[in-house]
Amino acid sequence: SVSAFLLNRSSDLAIKKHIDEIHVAPSFDYAVSDWLSVGVNYRHVLIRDGSDSRYDTDHRPGMDIALKKSIDGFTMLNRSRFICRIPEGEHAYFRYRNQSKVSYSIGTFSPYVSYEWYYDEGSHDRPYRKNDRFSQQWISFGVDCKLTSSIKATAYYMLTENKNRTTHDWYPGHVVGVAISYSF
Repeated sequence: SVSAFLLNRSSDLAIKKHIDEIHVAPSFDYAVSDWLSVGVNYRHVLIRDGSDSRYDTDHRPGMDIALKKSIDGFTMLNRSRFICRIPEGEHAYFRYRNQSKVSYSIGTFSPYVSYEWYYDEGSHDRPYRKNDRFSQQWISFGVDCKLTSSIKATAYYMLTENKNRTTHDWYPGHVVGVAISYSF
């Protein structure tokens, strides 16, 4: 599948800034069974701090392992992602992401809620991402819409919480996004 996050605009209320990201993410998944899939992916991310008009490139090759079970229209998913982040002009580092998601199918629509947390290998250079170890957690609410048998659109709101590296306090950020994915 190939996903493009057309809009991923976040507002960090604690430091009054906006961060824009544009993702292109080809991935290849293999269903080992009806409840287990494994995959490899690569995310090419253009990221811009709202105070700078230039986009930086962030390369993110990774591997996924997903457990999935559907019962009476409800789908429960737990996905582990192992990622090597290679920001332009900065040190590469490894990240582990774990997402739990529950959705319910209503025809072509699937509203969902998900929780995701991050564990980074060490600290890194990007000023608005200067966190260490267990550095972020996200709670998302959204709806997936199957447009065709191969195309899916998603609209979502995400509350992100980021850890301040110095005080270790958590502060909120708000993200509104739209994504389109194509599976073949």
